[in-house]
Amino acid sequence: MSIQESMGEAVVYASRWRLALVAIGALGFVLACIWLWEQLGLIEPHLILVMLGGVLFFGAGFVYAMYRCIFLPASLVLNLMGFRDNASLLGAGHVQWNEVKRITVRVFTNQRFLCVDPVDPEIILMRHSQLKRKFMRMNIGFTGTPITIPLNTFRESEKELLDLFRQYSAGRFPVLGMEEP
Repeated sequence: MSIQESMGEAVVYASRWRLALVAIGALGFVLACIWLWEQLGLIEPHLILVMLGGVLFFGAGFVYAMYRCIFLPASLVLNLMGFRDNASLLGAGHVQWNEVKRITVRVFTNQRFLCVDPVDPEIILMRHSQLKRKFMRMNIGFTGTPITIPLNTFRESEKELLDLFRQYSAGRFPVLGMEEP
């Protein structure tokens, strides 16, 4: 297990193995973009922009996944006051339990997310840079909430993580499983 509990706090780490798989996948896309670039040459300028964008996007994903894999910072920290989300590049940071309306599991693009519905999403958004706010607003459009924690990077099961949130939030709000569409 990658959960460490001590002194009234639980610290959850991502799986190095799963982060390495994400890094390998991102590197594969970078190499595919470079290969396509070489195969197509300078025929279509707009394709060059798409491939360059792919190299930059997936290259950044590779670097981020490798950083997380090597240094393995805590992805989630839960205590009696709230939790700190550092599970992804769009991690919400510290959220107090009184700022949470409910927690559910939702699926987006065949990936399961622990979705935290804040009482006031704007309060959460205003804590972040303008660029991060834009991406978190996109999350709202996709999942209905700015706080989405990807479940595929943890060794723990969905049930174990939900039970951890139930334990530390002490029944202040509903912590539900899979939300039916």
